[in-house]
Amino acid sequence: MTEYYYVEDQADIPQFIRDLLTKSPARVVTPLNVDELREVVEKAVEEGVPLVPRGAATSAYGGIIPIKEGVVVNLSKINKIGEVKGRCIWVEAGATWSNVYEKISPTFDVLAYPTSWFSTIGGWVATGGYGIHSMKFGHFSEQVEAIDVIDSYGMRTVRRRDPEFKYYFGTEGQFGIIVRIKLRIRKSVASTVHLIHGNLEAFERLSSVKVSHVVYYDENRLREINELSKKEILSLSDSILVEVEEDDEFVGVFENEEERWKANYLWNERFFPLRSKKMGPGILASELVMPIERLKDFVRKIEKTAHRFGVSISIEAHAVGNGRCLVIPSFTTNKRGLTYLAHLFLVLTLTQIGTEYGGVPYGTGIWNLPFVHERFSNLAELMSYKKEVDPQEIFNPMKTFQGPTLLPSNPRLRKIILSTLSKFVFVPSKKESDKGCKDALAESINACAKCSACVSVCPAYYITGDETITPRGKLYKARNIEQLSRDEAERMFFCLHCGRCEEVCQEGLRLLESWDLLEDILRERFDFPREKVEEFVAEIDRKDVYKIIRSW
Repeated sequence: MTEYYYVEDQADIPQFIRDLLTKSPARVVTPLNVDELREVVEKAVEEGVPLVPRGAATSAYGGIIPIKEGVVVNLSKINKIGEVKGRCIWVEAGATWSNVYEKISPTFDVLAYPTSWFSTIGGWVATGGYGIHSMKFGHFSEQVEAIDVIDSYGMRTVRRRDPEFKYYFGTEGQFGIIVRIKLRIRKSVASTVHLIHGNLEAFERLSSVKVSHVVYYDENRLREINELSKKEILSLSDSILVEVEEDDEFVGVFENEEERWKANYLWNERFFPLRSKKMGPGILASELVMPIERLKDFVRKIEKTAHRFGVSISIEAHAVGNGRCLVIPSFTTNKRGLTYLAHLFLVLTLTQIGTEYGGVPYGTGIWNLPFVHERFSNLAELMSYKKEVDPQEIFNPMKTFQGPTLLPSNPRLRKIILSTLSKFVFVPSKKESDKGCKDALAESINACAKCSACVSVCPAYYITGDETITPRGKLYKARNIEQLSRDEAERMFFCLHCGRCEEVCQEGLRLLESWDLLEDILRERFDFPREKVEEFVAEIDRKDVYKIIRSW
């Protein structure tokens, strides 16, 4: 790593809360292969050094932030993908969903997958499990045959039939570092998508039919998508998007259906859930898995609560099977001042209300530790297993199961505190809202979600292996552009302006324009480093990077 650690968790947490709950890592290591990773773990166990695994860092719960100093283990290089054998494929933990799809398509396809298309397979084992097609294929654990994991006693394979197999899903690296996953895949099938006008009652009815996916959008969520597209594409009424694959049993006619191209447009937006962050320039959300039959009452309650906080809630809900849905109430926010602090407590309040309606927080990390008893009904069993495989508490210690929190985990006491705080909340005036940024670079610095989608397609990263010159890294460094050294500034010019980062950006940022502005500023201070750039271009020619770019 360079002299400072620039890759952060997605959550924008005020500094005093960071100081209260977290520590900076003593070191960040990036093993280049599984053997190096085993050496790192063996050394850490030998010396009692905490390890925090990091995938693509697309979660906003603080799962990759250390509470003890220790070492963050960056798994991005542990990303090899095997060959398809019998409708299964072995995938290393650092491979992204987009990597796997590119490897197996067009003959094969993945089963259920997250909307964070550039998150890692290992990350979804550790922190997720529900997403697109969960309605058809169930929780992610149902499409994994085995995992290889390194714990305090070395590397071993845990198979589906093993009683401890279920412990590794959603527990965020508490029992060891996941190295490889044996993933089930399927033959590719054609599908059609249908967009219909319908309320939450219609969503509940459709969630029980035999289709591949059903997702509900309220009027506010559709308004955000229209504003971001700068066109009135979608009608502003509560709507439901339904995907029907050719092997689904459902046969029927959708009433009040929009034109098919609108449905396809909205379906293609499923990989960019963070774009509304540009409007804030921040976004906050709660994520809960809850009974669909309780969803209507939950939404009604949180809309009233959000109004007291001076925000308008947007609702997106995905049916995930067995009468449940993954619901994401979100809102845009200004990331500065006391208003933002109030909004952070609103997120906790939304989650609290969700648990009262039978919901369970989707992830834990640090942020949702107050809800640990709702999150894990078998908490005692999990903690007993941790003592067995991690007696020194090396792996991601003091998170997920227990650790410092802003609120008590006792449900009744927690509810009283949040209810009391909400009565004294400050409602922001419109004058406090962020009016946006003057140029593309300032907008990109403020709105970058740090999702890592750009890293996986950046030719400069392919050549150098240096994350500081990826789009995400450059935007982070540009926050303090006056402090850049000459060497750092010169490396900012290692950019092909190929546009791949802009194509995959979760927020639709104007990145090519941003690089022009950034280079203009640096050129005035340090001049253009012609010789170094020519060497960089020569290296690109030697490795035929242009051919690689075309294959992405």
